[in-house]
Amino acid sequence: MPSPWIHPTERRACARCGFSVSNRRALVPRFCPECGQRLGPEPAKYPLPPRRRVDGAVSSLILGIFALCAPPLGGLFGLFAIMVGVGARKEIRAAHGRLTGGGFAMTGICLGFVGIISSIGFCGGL
Repeated sequence: MPSPWIHPTERRACARCGFSVSNRRALVPRFCPECGQRLGPEPAKYPLPPRRRVDGAVSSLILGIFALCAPPLGGLFGLFAIMVGVGARKEIRAAHGRLTGGGFAMTGICLGFVGIISSIGFCGGL
């Protein structure tokens, strides 16, 4: 798929007369100098910011792993993993695609539940 961004040194052709118009940084023409036809949308000046991962999603995953590795404290770590993971998923959902980490958060939530169950099983076996 071609890039939607027009490089500032590229040239555009007028749709009506075919005249080639350059895109210089200082002067981006909006109309064709030959026939006056509008040249379409202006090139984007700034790229979109990169998407970032939510810190709470990674924290939820780490707490979920701790919940599995430490059965006596797995219930506590699991509870925290679930709370942090649910908060991270709410934050990701509210950002409308600007934030990532939903998979990490969901994995942390699942590992938190497994850690709680294993902690109950471990403490029940004592």
